[in-house]
Amino acid sequence: RSSWVTGVQTCALPILTPIYGLMRALQPAIGINYGAKHYKRVVWSFKIFALVATLIMLPFWLVAMFQPDLILHWTLPGRIFTASDLLNFRLMLGLCPLLPIIFMAMTYWPAVGNAKPAGILGIARQLFLYVPAMIILPKFMGISGIYWGSFLIDLFIIVLVSVIISKELKALMIKEKIVISD
Repeated sequence: RSSWVTGVQTCALPILTPIYGLMRALQPAIGINYGAKHYKRVVWSFKIFALVATLIMLPFWLVAMFQPDLILHWTLPGRIFTASDLLNFRLMLGLCPLLPIIFMAMTYWPAVGNAKPAGILGIARQLFLYVPAMIILPKFMGISGIYWGSFLIDLFIIVLVSVIISKELKALMIKEKIVISD
């Protein structure tokens, strides 16, 4: 099993690495424009970086969803994958095109001088969602409970972050209109 998890994580790493680079580039773009009160640029930067990150992930994700065994054989050659293995792989990578929203939001908050939401979400996700889910779900669902739990937790966090960041970006656009009219 440990080789399975390592193989799956190794498959995900090449698509996540460019996203980490985008996060590093986004922080000064947001921070500088926020400090200069160019809020429209902040919103634009967030959206462009999230879109580019999604587009980078999309080709790999499509192959992973439709031909998971092809991707898995890169890191686990010679292994025969069960239908359960392939489903679990799809669950682990299923939300990848939506993850840039979380990644960019976690970069956005510290860049605008409000790191608290990023810290709270990061800790709460692990402590209050993952730990209980990983203790409880495998008892009822077996190993697949780990994958379903991770998928559902990530889906919940994506929805929550999307709602919060959407409200914040809309508020920035209102601020932009006020700054321009001053």
